[in-house]
Amino acid sequence: MIDYLLQIRGLMKRFDGLTALRWVDLNVPEHTIYSLIGPNGAGKTTLFDCIHGVYPPDEGEINFRGHSLIGLSTDQVARRGIARTYQTVRLFDGMTVLEQVLVGMHGRMRTGVIGALLRTWTSRREERRAIDFARQLLELARLSDLDEQFPQVLPHAAQRRLEIVRALASAPSLLLLDEPAAGVDETETEEMINLIHRIRDEFGVTVLLVEHDMSVVTSISDFVAVLDYGQKVADGRPQEVQANPRAIEAFLGSSPDLQFRL
Repeated sequence: MIDYLLQIRGLMKRFDGLTALRWVDLNVPEHTIYSLIGPNGAGKTTLFDCIHGVYPPDEGEINFRGHSLIGLSTDQVARRGIARTYQTVRLFDGMTVLEQVLVGMHGRMRTGVIGALLRTWTSRREERRAIDFARQLLELARLSDLDEQFPQVLPHAAQRRLEIVRALASAPSLLLLDEPAAGVDETETEEMINLIHRIRDEFGVTVLLVEHDMSVVTSISDFVAVLDYGQKVADGRPQEVQANPRAIEAFLGSSPDLQFRL
């Protein structure tokens, strides 16, 4: 029996009469990499926003580990074990690379404000452990030699990797990645693929990602779902989706001269 970490049933989301999601069902097995693909405007990021508590769905269910996420704020969703990144990199001004990752651990810290202010033995020990783990994550992202730099001076690909490990610092069970390979070159794309594989394999994190780069989808996905005009038109293993006529139609329309490859 498949153990589904995330289950979505009949999800609907409307904006001023525009239906962005229409009766979407999705089953994401634990410890897998699951890709959402589809044309621009298909509803992929809106689906992420509904999962993460940015928008409440108008209808439908979102269950994570068997518990509903409907009505929860983004902070509450994060505490349940879901972290995310965005299409546009969002890093904090005035914080070093190391500090960016430490911020990601804030929700896991147990000492509290008083302990931190008094610099108790417990708070100092927790701080040391946090810094050690942050450095481990920076090494994972090949950023360990840049820990004292400010992220604004880093190349775009390095900023994307930093945002991913900052999200990973919160120790999520599910990581939502919104176009992690956007704007990076071929070599950097390979590094991103390796990073995401290691997040699943070494940290046991389930990854749900939106991606337009089909080379990334091909290399990384255990499962793929295709959205088109807010509807899921195909899902399954990559080779199954590649052969699905509705998936082909979503990407290529009726043109016989183009090819759709996963």
